[in-house]
Amino acid sequence: MPLITDPDNLSQGTLNNVSDLAFTASAGAQTTLTGAATLPALADNEFFEIRNANTPGNNGLYRVNDAGPTTSSVTADKITGVNPVNDSAASTDVLGTTGAGSEKSVHFDTDALEIYLLEQGNLSTDGVTMLAFHSFCKEEWKSDAFLISAAPFPMVGISFAAGQWQFGADPSGNNSGWKPAEDDGTENIFTRRLFRNSGWDEVNASGNIIRSYFNVTTLGSFEDPANDLAYYRFGTDATDTGAAVDYEFAGPVNEPVLYFREFGNPTGCDFATSSTITRSSGSFITDGYQVGGQVTIRNADQSGNNGTFTLTAVAATTLTVSGTPFTTGTDSNAQLAVDNSNAFTTYIRVRDADPNGKTFQQASLADAGETAISSKIIKFPLANAADLDIDETDANIDANSPYTEIRLRYLPAAYNREVDSVTKRDFGIVIDVGTHSRENGVSAGTTLFTSANFNLGAGEALADYAGGTLIIHEGTDQGSHTISGTPVDNAGTLEVTLTAALTGSESNLSFTMERATPLTATKQEIYEKVHRALRQDADIDATGSVVTGRTADDLLRFVGPDLEAGSFLPTNPNGGGSGVIIEGFDTNDTNNLFFFDNGGTKRSYPFVAAGTLTFNQGLVDDSDGEYWLYFRETTRTAVADGAVVAPSGDSYDLESPGSNLPTLSANDYVLITGFADPASDGLFIVTAVNAANQDYTVRKVDGTAVGAAESGVAVTVDQNPYPSPDAIIVDNNAGADIAGAIGATSISFDFDYDNNAQGGRTAATDANVVLVAAGLETAQVAVVKGLTITRATGLAFAITAAQERNYSNAA
Repeated sequence: MPLITDPDNLSQGTLNNVSDLAFTASAGAQTTLTGAATLPALADNEFFEIRNANTPGNNGLYRVNDAGPTTSSVTADKITGVNPVNDSAASTDVLGTTGAGSEKSVHFDTDALEIYLLEQGNLSTDGVTMLAFHSFCKEEWKSDAFLISAAPFPMVGISFAAGQWQFGADPSGNNSGWKPAEDDGTENIFTRRLFRNSGWDEVNASGNIIRSYFNVTTLGSFEDPANDLAYYRFGTDATDTGAAVDYEFAGPVNEPVLYFREFGNPTGCDFATSSTITRSSGSFITDGYQVGGQVTIRNADQSGNNGTFTLTAVAATTLTVSGTPFTTGTDSNAQLAVDNSNAFTTYIRVRDADPNGKTFQQASLADAGETAISSKIIKFPLANAADLDIDETDANIDANSPYTEIRLRYLPAAYNREVDSVTKRDFGIVIDVGTHSRENGVSAGTTLFTSANFNLGAGEALADYAGGTLIIHEGTDQGSHTISGTPVDNAGTLEVTLTAALTGSESNLSFTMERATPLTATKQEIYEKVHRALRQDADIDATGSVVTGRTADDLLRFVGPDLEAGSFLPTNPNGGGSGVIIEGFDTNDTNNLFFFDNGGTKRSYPFVAAGTLTFNQGLVDDSDGEYWLYFRETTRTAVADGAVVAPSGDSYDLESPGSNLPTLSANDYVLITGFADPASDGLFIVTAVNAANQDYTVRKVDGTAVGAAESGVAVTVDQNPYPSPDAIIVDNNAGADIAGAIGATSISFDFDYDNNAQGGRTAATDANVVLVAAGLETAQVAVVKGLTITRATGLAFAITAAQERNYSNAA
């Protein structure tokens, strides 16, 4: 049934007078009501009220406990007041009868001063607005002679616009102690959760607030409003795996949340130290106190102990507050209250059986424009939608690589890493993909590298890194070092033996251990695993500390094809900072990854071109097949005034009156093109430097004669040309040669487009390259020219070698 906004849709139940109602077979809370076929029609489990009974103790709220009630007999359980007793037939009023318009949905217990909302009649779990309920109360107190005489008015509106009300006070300022009623669940009476569009305080007869609720209303739509369930948490304790609390109902939220509750004076209350309160029994944890939340104290023996104090630790029998505000001593009068008004976050993180996952969102008080909770409506931006970047199931993420090799490390100190430049950037959270990264490495100038406070993540083993690589990100030994054997856990200290000694003696070094055969994951796989982790009521931190996934801040988001890490400035409870970096990602994603550092600045790696080299089957099948990717040239100089001077045999002076030639040295190889006489073009070696940039003697490498003298010609001079002894193999993004054995039809490569300056080439420009491949038994030498590495990914360079038919190495 829909949300009730009209008081006419609430009811105390249609009044039925039974002239001969008798109570029989009473035992405990149960009794049987009889009448001469004059009882109202009632159904099993239906609530109704008895008034004006011959024995006043028999008045109150009942619930049918009878599979076959009739109009002459019905068995029921008494819900309020004392247990019923047998009584003879007498005229008695019954409020409530079967039917949406006549069933009882509201009950006022005028003895206990408790209000019951009953989920029957027109009232369902969709609830009722507090305005409609308040209006209903006014109408009933005005028209129901019993209510106006038996009890004070139960509530007062503070601000309709803000949705603020009080139970237990009336408009005249009198305090009665009225409050909503709940039970232990056996009768399914949950009054408070049915109030909508309102927050409220519950005031006792002494005028003290005992409970306070605020209304959480979310702004935005849910992908599946019938099933998507949001949740919230109070406080700031990242280690509390039980801090997340589901809302009562699925879909966009409009429901009350308890944030303040006074429990009174705990047994054995003692201000044990200037910063702690202890108790001898009971539990502060069960009461709901939260680290980062507050305790509010009134009526303490020492007036200075009254007030509101932020909690830094909560144990079953001890509260610890910030600072040292207390005067010590036992206290039998202090009234303690859970006060979680200062720290609240709400979340929507759902994954169901849909082909795709769903987007995450969370909102804090600041997002709602508030600095603290008060008893009113607070509106939070919270919505979700289908997430097309998640299409793997939870089961596969939990069971399969590379997902099982992706781990989160919330570090206690900053992790230093080059990203956009040689300047180190600080990060506090590392997402490791098949790698192990920390910020506390120690070098003693030997082959032994150590790291204290060592902890392996779930499923991680030191054997993973046997014979792998230790990458030190800072200091004297910055760079890659080969691991000898398997690293060791020596009583909590990681010990990594290297094949060569380090030279520096330094500590607090940021480092990454990488496997001998690196394991990588795509940006989507990383995103899927991290969002899976952030839906867990469990520890997700692989450092040995505890960070609860479900209440940890989101770490990743896609903006189009780009994955941003740390853009939400997530809290790192271990103290290393909010910046997020990823290690071990697929290099093809380099250009689509962006990392926010500890200062909140967006960083990205220089552009990395990437692609594949493709080989024909003859090269793949050749056991000696190898490949090399060369620069066609590293530097090309355009010379507008080139001249051939004093040609003689295979030599001449290459001159430029305007000094436009490149800087060359003796024995450099250059490729010259553009002269009118092609004989003066070709591959040359510099034999003499006559005047730098103006006059070099060059000799043609193939020994053929050069052409006649000429001048004022636009020519080009290529340095480090292929083919020549000066030809340079292209480095990959890590600085290693793009060369090696051919073991597969396709081999991927990457290239630091923005920074590669090999052989003096201009960085951030296209690179002309030559792919060379050769085998012995089945493949001839093959060369492919005319290839260019551009500022792009997905490059594809193919080479085909003819079949080798004339090779033999027979003894």
